[in-house]
Amino acid sequence: MTDLSHLITLVYQAATDQSLWPEVMAQAAQIAAVPACGVKVIYRRQGAMRQTWHGLPDGFERGYIDGGFWRDDPWSAMVDRIGLQTIFPGSDLVPNRELVRLPFYNDLCRPHGLHDVVGTALIRTPEVEVTFGLMRSLDEVKNEQHVIDVARQMVAPLAAAWGIELTREAVEADRRAALATGGMLTVWARRDGRVSLANAAAEALLARGDGLLVRDGALTCADHRDAEALRALLAGGHPGGSVAVARPSGARPLVVLLASAPPAWGADLTVYLVDPEQRAAPVGAVLEHAFGLTPAEARLAVALAEGLTPQEAAERLGVRISTVRTQLAQIYAKTDTRRQAELVALVARLAAQRARVGAP
Repeated sequence: MTDLSHLITLVYQAATDQSLWPEVMAQAAQIAAVPACGVKVIYRRQGAMRQTWHGLPDGFERGYIDGGFWRDDPWSAMVDRIGLQTIFPGSDLVPNRELVRLPFYNDLCRPHGLHDVVGTALIRTPEVEVTFGLMRSLDEVKNEQHVIDVARQMVAPLAAAWGIELTREAVEADRRAALATGGMLTVWARRDGRVSLANAAAEALLARGDGLLVRDGALTCADHRDAEALRALLAGGHPGGSVAVARPSGARPLVVLLASAPPAWGADLTVYLVDPEQRAAPVGAVLEHAFGLTPAEARLAVALAEGLTPQEAAERLGVRISTVRTQLAQIYAKTDTRRQAELVALVARLAAQRARVGAP
């Protein structure tokens, strides 16, 4: 029999190597002496589902997914009633006398020799639910306690591993969205200048080597004085910091603007490249991209930088002063400023840099 301690080690390895999940499920099914075992992930807001199972007959999987039976799964429908990571026999949620009356059982489970499940909810959030199940056949109903014991020992490792997997999914989704963004030329870099990632527009600009380029994997400048200024800017790592970079072609200088990088991206900084030769976004749009301000927050920041008081900004924007105060607190948090004077200085610095390079 496969060793359970080895299986748990494999679970943790699968957290960073998805190709191992089929082997995890195969070994779990062998140890529990059941025909099928797997994990199902429901993405609540998208109304979507994915699963990683071993041992389910092809006809069952087709019926469950393509036939839409996953929406009528009686165990999944009841799983919210039990505590998180609490092991349950299927009969505790849906008594056998009720189960045998359901089309889910008679049209899907029974024709494939499957009877019920021992399972648990590994993760439950407003966005996603992850469940783990061990399917039993009619011939294996009597081995319930053994199956429960195996499931109980696997719960904590599986919950940890799928937590890592979902975090990785979220990070990758954010990366894909960022790379697809055409509005800003964006590079993600370490403080020593090493580039971790860049979107296609930024890569194209850097490949031209006109003022700003990548050399030995690090962001640098064609002009040695600009290179020193850029090196100091990156090393300081202060969100909102910026520097202008001259271009040998004679085109107007680039502006390099810093913001913090999302966690787990392998970078310390988000580096926005503003090219005045292209259609430039206004300062408000730069604030949105660089600091994650909402359009309303960006409008307020610009209004305050123009010299308006919070009350005057509220009147111009058509909102209550209480709304302005709430938005201002969010702006301070996102821009790493602590008072209005610091925020005004930040916006003024961005506007000045853009004026220096001729951007509108």
